Amino acid sequence: MRDFSYYEMRAFLYEREVEKLVEFKLLELESIWFCDRKNVKRKLKKYEQEGRFRYDPGIGRGNLSRLTFARTFQDEVEQAVLACVDNDQLEDIIRFLQLPVPKSWIAEVSKEVQHLFGLHSPDHEKDILRTVVMNKVSTLDPLVASITLERYCIQQLGDTLAVYDPITEEVRPHLAYRWISENNHSSWTFYLRKGVRFHHHRTLTSEDVVYTFRRFQGEKAPMRWLVQDIQEIECISPYVVHFRLNRPNLLFPRYLCACNLSILPKDEPFAEHKWIGTGPFRLKKRTDTLIVLEAFDQYFLERPFLDEVELYLASEEATEAMIYQNKDHAPHDPASLKKDVLNKYRYLAFNFRKSPIVRELNFREALYHLLDMDQMRVDLGRESLVGASSFVPWKSSLPRKSRDEAKRLLAQSGYEGERLTLYANNVPQEREEARWFAGMAAAEGISVDCVYFQMKDFYDRSMDQDADFIFMGESASADPYLSILDSFYNDSLIYRRFLSEEHLRTIDRLLEGFKIEPDKTKRERWINRIESYVRSEHLILFRYHPVLNRTIPAIIHNIRSADHGYDDFRKSWIEHL
Repeated sequence: MRDFSYYEMRAFLYEREVEKLVEFKLLELESIWFCDRKNVKRKLKKYEQEGRFRYDPGIGRGNLSRLTFARTFQDEVEQAVLACVDNDQLEDIIRFLQLPVPKSWIAEVSKEVQHLFGLHSPDHEKDILRTVVMNKVSTLDPLVASITLERYCIQQLGDTLAVYDPITEEVRPHLAYRWISENNHSSWTFYLRKGVRFHHHRTLTSEDVVYTFRRFQGEKAPMRWLVQDIQEIECISPYVVHFRLNRPNLLFPRYLCACNLSILPKDEPFAEHKWIGTGPFRLKKRTDTLIVLEAFDQYFLERPFLDEVELYLASEEATEAMIYQNKDHAPHDPASLKKDVLNKYRYLAFNFRKSPIVRELNFREALYHLLDMDQMRVDLGRESLVGASSFVPWKSSLPRKSRDEAKRLLAQSGYEGERLTLYANNVPQEREEARWFAGMAAAEGISVDCVYFQMKDFYDRSMDQDADFIFMGESASADPYLSILDSFYNDSLIYRRFLSEEHLRTIDRLLEGFKIEPDKTKRERWINRIESYVRSEHLILFRYHPVLNRTIPAIIHNIRSADHGYDDFRKSWIEHL
């Protein structure tokens, strides 16, 4: 692994660099290198001896030190990245992509970098897929994991008692091969498959199921809602487990399809970087920039055809250039175009727990008219934008918005010019959309400051104290019912954090009706009632459904969509040319 301290220092000082010369204080390097002054001086001496720069220390109080570099920073970055390519050091390349330097520098060598990604089959012995994905992984603990990429990884590493089939809209057996319910759906017995092995090779039993569920019950965790109806769980035999609920729940088997309820071994304390489950892939490696999934040879169903999947975690800018579904393919590697409207929705959420003005319906409705997706499509050139008015794309239509109506409602809202704070994910598209919305608001006299956050900080509740509203998104799992329940019950997601207690009580009552309704058509009506309440009160403002345009190399076969818009590589295979 390359020593990145030098590159971090130079990136930090780059904006003030003039003709390869820069002035600085030693205190600054202490902060970026997280070491004391003695070690800062030791590092500077080392780099000077390597010929990277000439170091002239500041003499006397208040005098700045100087570095005179031997080469331009762009030249150093390009040469270092090419050296990484030559040595197959992909993790180091990703670290270079994270540096706050112009991405055009990396683009100069992007063709060389792209050859390292995609499909690799060294000596035709192993099939390896290398790809770049956006965002970091904060946690892989099922108790907490609520972000799309985290859940996707858990799906590859673990298995649940049952799985939901979106084609038939039915719950199918998985680790459990059958189940029965009694006492008006308040008593459930599950019968486990025999011979299912964990990644550490021990066989799964009912005691592992009990351990997994009690782990949830024993913690105050965001995903605890999945087990809140369980009054008692017991092992009837090594392969039979019984759940007694405190209320009837027709949807209980669907709860058990949630990837967060992947069964863990009772004899191994959960460890983020070890992650023992029964899934088709095991966790071979995990760092801040890389997750390596390795096929589990003893998987109880079909072993994956891919031997390894390497997921490199990078920023959106890097992802656009390096992701395996890239737009440039060699002539021998034809590609097929996939264009999917994802089962996700982007929205603006109001923080009812902070700002008095957002509690005014007229103000929220005024912003509803200002958040005009037709106008944003034109202003930002978003030709493929699919406007949202619903949780799901097939129910959405693009509503008509009126600036005149926005003016009228704003005049009646009591807004007095107070400055408001909009939080948005710190990626280029979200930043651009946040600035666009702030401009639309400013044109009507509403002062909006934009603050950008990293998704790795999403679990940090400090934004709950600072944000008046937030640009956010929800990603549906394969099961629409489970998605609705998770959106409103998950304590780490925005609805539970931003809505008022009164709003949540109303939604909870509607959800209870939804959960006990046996008729599918009537159950859909409960969902419609929840959505109508959210929409009529303008608790959130729908923005759009994301569209994913990508090209898939033709030599990757049988790619299937997994939950949350990622691809499921369990049954994908590579054609050797």
